[in-house]
Amino acid sequence: LAPKLNLDLAGMDQAQQIAALKHALSQVHDDILLVLYNANDDEDIRVFRQTFEGFHWHVLITSRCEGVLEKEQELLIRHLPPPLAKALFERYYKEDSPDFDVLLDRLLEAIRYHTLLVEIFAKNMCESAELGIKMATFLQKLEKEGLHLGKHSFEVKTDYTMAVKAKA
Repeated sequence: LAPKLNLDLAGMDQAQQIAALKHALSQVHDDILLVLYNANDDEDIRVFRQTFEGFHWHVLITSRCEGVLEKEQELLIRHLPPPLAKALFERYYKEDSPDFDVLLDRLLEAIRYHTLLVEIFAKNMCESAELGIKMATFLQKLEKEGLHLGKHSFEVKTDYTMAVKAKA
């Protein structure tokens, strides 16, 4: 956000950075929308709301946290509609095989179109394909062995996992 506001926060401690951001944001008079993507720490959300209380702009927070905001301010999205889940999966992995659509529909139904699981399985499938494993084989392994992939295990990176690691 600082570069968009032409702020140089170098050499400032956290309190100074927040004060500089608040001052710069108070100068913005346009109707703006601030999006906080993957704000997955309850306390960070509470601190943000307290720190920036009173600003007259709109904030959209995407998070896996529940109950941090007032009930009427939260919209829980438990799963994606099937077409959106399929589009998300195919953003990361698609196969040119006659049975891919049927297999993908079966997988998406099994994971109940859960947004994070769709992304993780798609990225997992992309990695598996580099090892020569196709969707049919991947699903057979899952059905036979469960989620433990043994020697075929690898780390799957998502924005969420990267944010969690950065906090640790």
